[in-house]
Amino acid sequence: MELSKGVCSALGTIGSPESVAALIEIAQYDPSAEDFIDVRASAMWALGRVGDQESVDFLTSIIDPGSHEPTELVVTAASALAMLGDQRAVEPLARIVDPDSGEAGELVATAASALGMLSNPRAIEPLGKALLSMSDQSHTAEIMDALHKFGLPAVPYLAKVYAGRERDEDERTAARSALAKIIGDTPINA
Repeated sequence: MELSKGVCSALGTIGSPESVAALIEIAQYDPSAEDFIDVRASAMWALGRVGDQESVDFLTSIIDPGSHEPTELVVTAASALAMLGDQRAVEPLARIVDPDSGEAGELVATAASALGMLSNPRAIEPLGKALLSMSDQSHTAEIMDALHKFGLPAVPYLAKVYAGRERDEDERTAARSALAKIIGDTPINA
């Protein structure tokens, strides 16, 4: 399995349009094969690096709500599209960071990072809601990092974390840092 992931990675690094058909074939492998999800994800990531129209079309089909793909693969496909700057990734990524989605942890953090790359204003509210409602606080730094890229519209969410006494000191420090990046070098009193 590691060999297959390595092959996908190499094909993506090469970036040859001739590799697209092989990568799509790997990425389309039996969706019920749980042990093959990592290889499929590697193929999708590689398709994002190639970035031709056939790759984009395939990745877009994965993020379609009707695709019934595992969430991990939707996040990977959407992140690959985000790498390419494809704004179609905003909605599926926003659905994943939505607190009502039931997703948590690494998936939410990855989706948040991809939303930050896209810099689409439609992502601010879902990211802010995710930040304020996250019970698993191990990935709030990724969400704050994504939010700070939006500048002033993100300040209310970050300020609530900074002011929230129920938050741990690391989260408050990360919020303070994100706020400082937005408003410049003006000190924020602790």
